[in-house]
Amino acid sequence: MNEERCETPVISLDPALIPRHVAIIPDGNRRWAENHALKLLQGHSYGVDAVGIAIRTALKLGVRVLTLYGFSTENWRRTEIEVCFLIDLIAKSIRANMEALVAEGVRVSAIGMWRELPDHLVDTIEEIQAATAEGKGLDFVLAINYGGRADIVQAARKLASQAAEGSLDPNSIDE
Repeated sequence: MNEERCETPVISLDPALIPRHVAIIPDGNRRWAENHALKLLQGHSYGVDAVGIAIRTALKLGVRVLTLYGFSTENWRRTEIEVCFLIDLIAKSIRANMEALVAEGVRVSAIGMWRELPDHLVDTIEEIQAATAEGKGLDFVLAINYGGRADIVQAARKLASQAAEGSLDPNSIDE
């Protein structure tokens, strides 16, 4: 979690007004890079620094759960170079920040189809989850290889399978 970037001081807030769960969907890293005359992929590197700031701020404010959409299923539509860059950037960032996350009491978990990602990233995610399993300060949920549509399809398939097996009454399914 890069300390070199400027951070906004946390103002005094009523703890009752702090949300329990905050979710962040990063967007605009490439546009930001373009507006700052940088290579498009460099925007993602700066975006990773913003994640560290978000984690530290959530800890300071007492947010219990912070979810970050780190790599959506839609990201697979990007160029192979960008996809590989993003996957490597996520793995490197996790490894570089593992010790700090453990020290801060952050518990990291992953949601999505992350086990379908390249082995080096799967191994890194498994390692960070194990290393931070006892964290009590903040639950940091990394939504990786995750998408709302894919999540709905996966849930529908599971329900259909259970109904076909006879272990689920289709009429018991509701919102």
